Amino acid sequence: MNPELEKLVEYALADGYISDKDREVLFRKAQQQGFDTDELEMILEGKLYEQNKKKPQPNKCPGCGEILKGLSKVCPSCDYVLDTSSKESTETLDVSMKKIDNSVLGLSYVPTPGASDVFSTTLLSLVTLGLYIIYKKVIKKESLFDANRKGFDSIVLMTTTQINQLRQKYGADRQINSYLDTTTRQIIDLTKKRDKASIKIGALSFGLAALIIYIFSNIPKLPDAPKKVETAEEKTERLIKSDSIGKAKIAAAGVTDIAEREQYLDKLQDMEIDSLTNASDYNGALLLAAKIKDISGRSYDNDKMKNKIDLIIEKEVTELIDNKDFKRARERAEIASSLQKSKLDDLIKLAETVEKDIKKKSKK
Repeated sequence: MNPELEKLVEYALADGYISDKDREVLFRKAQQQGFDTDELEMILEGKLYEQNKKKPQPNKCPGCGEILKGLSKVCPSCDYVLDTSSKESTETLDVSMKKIDNSVLGLSYVPTPGASDVFSTTLLSLVTLGLYIIYKKVIKKESLFDANRKGFDSIVLMTTTQINQLRQKYGADRQINSYLDTTTRQIIDLTKKRDKASIKIGALSFGLAALIIYIFSNIPKLPDAPKKVETAEEKTERLIKSDSIGKAKIAAAGVTDIAEREQYLDKLQDMEIDSLTNASDYNGALLLAAKIKDISGRSYDNDKMKNKIDLIIEKEVTELIDNKDFKRARERAEIASSLQKSKLDDLIKLAETVEKDIKKKSKK
């Protein structure tokens, strides 16, 4: 083919379409150059076919022939669902809808909270002093009154995902879109119904808890068992053990047995003397010791009184010796019995001698 004619052919096919005028020009040029017009016709048809083959073909509806725009799988004119792989797509749609129906049916079968939930939740909350509520809400992250709420929410999430996937594929179909809207409303209604049941159960649980607390707080207390009356002897013994001398004297006065009462009073007198002696109240201790009576009831010239006085003086003299007050120690030793006085005098002399030796050594 002549280069000039070939160039004209390319210009004519530039827009992918050859008009009658284009053909007329090309055939006239071919005749002028002696090129076979039938051969030119074949070349034009071949090149035009090759160009059209490279162009994407419009997506047409098999039902009505309307050209479909974008990635839509549903014809807007006749609602025909496009089958890229005919039977397989139809089965996928049916299966997807069946799955959604089964999921919604499963939601309706999830057990709702009942009376047993009210009782168990209330009882556990009261017994654990509220720790059960913290365990359910914070640790387990579960509904307090709806034990099956976690499973219910999982089914809702799964069904919502299925609906969204189906709407994305076939949402342009009016029937399918209406079906999906109806299904969504069913899920919302079931969720609201369950929420209302949970609120009702919660109110009943708190009401029951308040009632139980009220009942237990108003149960009349059983009368206390009558306390055993403490006898004068028991009270005196108890007060003696706790060193409550003054109170023990008062309790001992109520002892009916005279001999037993006197024994308690003698014991308390002895305790009081020891208490004064330990507190370095030697004069007070001596005054009480002077009142000690013997078995016959005599206050003077009895061994019990003399022995007690000797013990008091011995402690006082020992204290005076420790304080280096030897003069006062001799004076107080005079109060003791003859035998005790002799022992104390020897002790004082020994202490004075030791003190003098210490002073002499310190001077050297």
